[in-house]
Amino acid sequence: MKHPHPSPMLDRELARLGVPYDTAEAARRTVSRDAWAVGAIMDYYGAPVEPIAAAVVSPRDEAEVRAVVRWAGAGGHPLVPRGGGTSLTGAAWVDRPDAVVLDLSRLTEVFEVDAARRVVTVGAGLTGARLEQRLQAQGLTTGHQPSSAARATVGGFLATRSSGPFSGRVGKIEDLVRRAAWVDGEGGLHEDEGPGGFLDLVLGCEGTLGVFTRAGLALQPLPEHVAMTSAVFDSLDAGLTAMRRIVQEGLAPAFLRLYDPSAAVQALRNPRRGRSGGGWLNPMGRLGRRSLPLILRAAPLWNRLIQETLPRLWRNRYLLLAGAAGDPFGAQLGVTQMGTILTACGGRDLGQEPARRWWLHRQALFEIRPRVFASGAFADALDVCTTWSRMPALVAAVLEELSPHAFVMAHFSHAWHDGCSVHFTFAGAGRSLSDTLTRYHHVWSLALTAAARHQATISHHHGVGRLKRDFFASEHGAAVEVLRGLKRTMDPRGVLNPGALWPT
Repeated sequence: MKHPHPSPMLDRELARLGVPYDTAEAARRTVSRDAWAVGAIMDYYGAPVEPIAAAVVSPRDEAEVRAVVRWAGAGGHPLVPRGGGTSLTGAAWVDRPDAVVLDLSRLTEVFEVDAARRVVTVGAGLTGARLEQRLQAQGLTTGHQPSSAARATVGGFLATRSSGPFSGRVGKIEDLVRRAAWVDGEGGLHEDEGPGGFLDLVLGCEGTLGVFTRAGLALQPLPEHVAMTSAVFDSLDAGLTAMRRIVQEGLAPAFLRLYDPSAAVQALRNPRRGRSGGGWLNPMGRLGRRSLPLILRAAPLWNRLIQETLPRLWRNRYLLLAGAAGDPFGAQLGVTQMGTILTACGGRDLGQEPARRWWLHRQALFEIRPRVFASGAFADALDVCTTWSRMPALVAAVLEELSPHAFVMAHFSHAWHDGCSVHFTFAGAGRSLSDTLTRYHHVWSLALTAAARHQATISHHHGVGRLKRDFFASEHGAAVEVLRGLKRTMDPRGVLNPGALWPT
């Protein structure tokens, strides 16, 4: 479908504003979606995602961000803030033809390292990978390196309360932020110290309460060494107990991850391979691009084989990977202490090799995901968290709900004193655009309903966006009205990312 050029009036308004903008259809279409699976599914079937934005504006500094927001409020133009476009939940997704995308990727000029306080102040448009590259050249790091860091921005990290694989050592982004500046729905500039204070209310708002422009993040010396270990357990309870004891005894692992049989089988079948092939979800590997959708339509069979039949024949069901970072002596001491706990909880030591392979290829699934969609199948990840005592029942419920409809794997990470998160990675396939979208949304509905029923969060760090917004109230209950009041105060004209986060 061809989209006519925006109205001459909008062009004139943007020209007078003096902020770089683009109204070409190709530019508008590119920024009108993020990494939500719906877009990739539609791409495969050649169905254009509609609507697209009326324009994209790209402010170069904080003052221009404020000018754009004031203009949008005065004219009633919905603004969709966008960083790197890596959201998996539709947080930066255009769903109104009058929306204007606020592209924040040019906010990269600010970069100040305060070595004495160990804080770096950066523009919200800087990508996580570029930030780490510049810091590590100085022997420093934030330790925040999610799989999306190559494209995701600092502002996006704050807007979604993101987390990385090393959260056990450094925490999530809200634990790292020392101060931040943001622009509210009327163009007002705010700056607050963190953690704590008013900033905590804006973190994770997905651009609905304010637009982040810069942030001060805590730094630490780049670790000299990362020591690793691995173990297998006969049961989920034993593996979770080992994770719980490690964090409750204050060991602060650099990473700590437990994989269910689906993932453990793939990790252990080729111990000398030395690289990650992506396992069952790699359409360029064992299954082949053409055969993957056919295989995934038999998901119930594969789930029974791997989750039920195979563990009865093969006792090493759950794989745990752990690492400690620091100077060589301290890192090795941490791994030795964790190894003692793993053994005491019934784990069988596998040494460092499985953990080392994961370390080298920890972004493999993120890289494989586009190829899964290119095969005609879909893949996505549900990230929820709950307490240690509730986790086994939650896992059983979600697996029971999803197994008839999609191939499901689970892994546990981001552990803290009271509990941890669980990622359910699932893949499925339909026979047409309508069938595939119906299956995709049905799987999500089943999973989130099960999570709510077992008092889990609906998200740990992927955010809410448009995908999970109607489950928002099930988690927050009456507090949603308090949040709505905050929205009316911070964004009285309702121009900041309407359609995201807040339940309809």
